[in-house]
Amino acid sequence: MSFLDHLEELRSSLIRSLVGCLVGFLIALGFVRSLLDILQWPLKKAGLQFSGGSPHLRTISVGESFTAILTLAGFVGMAIALPYCLYQVWRFVSPGLLPQERKAIGPLLFFGTVFFFAGAAFTHAVVLPPALTYFLSLNQEFGLLAEWRILDYMKFTLTMMFVSGVMAELPVLTVVLARFGIVSAPFLIHYWRHAVVILVVLAALLTPSTDALTMLLLAGPLLALYAVSILLAKIFYRQSLG
Repeated sequence: MSFLDHLEELRSSLIRSLVGCLVGFLIALGFVRSLLDILQWPLKKAGLQFSGGSPHLRTISVGESFTAILTLAGFVGMAIALPYCLYQVWRFVSPGLLPQERKAIGPLLFFGTVFFFAGAAFTHAVVLPPALTYFLSLNQEFGLLAEWRILDYMKFTLTMMFVSGVMAELPVLTVVLARFGIVSAPFLIHYWRHAVVILVVLAALLTPSTDALTMLLLAGPLLALYAVSILLAKIFYRQSLG
């Protein structure tokens, strides 16, 4: 293929990905009420521990509810379209790979999608409830009334879920690098102290709030994923393509 043919193929892949995101957005828009209930579940669970219950999410501007609906539908729509978009990426790059490279990387696109959703779901079910409980306890301790804007709540929760989904790709990335002989289990074990510092700093930078608890709730699973990555590197390095 010529350079212009590659550009045309890239253009087609981008257009198809955008169409996929649009279709995902429209699907999510039809279920936005249920999606909002799901998004509020960690807040309601946290509120069960307090006599006043969970705070009601509020809007303070005329179009804020409309913006919140579009934001939630857009985020979920891109999540729905993620497998299709990854397929378009694979469709574009696979012709330039060697057969053994396609065999090594192809299945990991599926597992990358699974790990992303698993990381987001883990944060929604496990990380967010204690984090929100902590924030509500601060309000109660200092006699403050919790009236949270819906956009602020969505920014916090969706960012946490997205960051966790991306962090969950660490084992998948490790498998790819190990299969090509780039990293090994001894290498990861030797530099574990450096990795702890880097991962904690990364969690601090990606945390949507400034409190230490939320950072630790992100850093903890990330360190656990690093330990899993060491095990995976030990398994798959033996099948290194390098």
